[in-house]
Amino acid sequence: MDKKEYMFVDGVEKLTELIKSIYDINPEITINFTRFFPNYKLMNSPPTPMETLEYAKKLAQNIGLKYIYIGNVPFADNNTYCPECNELIINRSSFNTNEINLDEDNKCPKCGYEINIKL
Repeated sequence: MDKKEYMFVDGVEKLTELIKSIYDINPEITINFTRFFPNYKLMNSPPTPMETLEYAKKLAQNIGLKYIYIGNVPFADNNTYCPECNELIINRSSFNTNEINLDEDNKCPKCGYEINIKL
């Protein structure tokens, strides 16, 4: 099983620093901004506002990350799009993959951009 890293980031400066450090490693690294909901021992914190998640996604796009998702939000757009031409590559709903739109070489069928993804 792959090791997953979870980070709680508070503030625009820390968020920008995190996104830039990921970009410096590789702009094709996937990043998920997951909505927090109070539960168990963290009942004193409010849920993450949707505006915060949308801001984080837009900031990551502006910095240059190519695969950015918002998680733990019903009806969020968690599809994968081609970073070059914005063609729908992977269509998802909830936890299901409905359609994969790649050629046999993992390239976008519209523009030929190589999608760095394991299926």
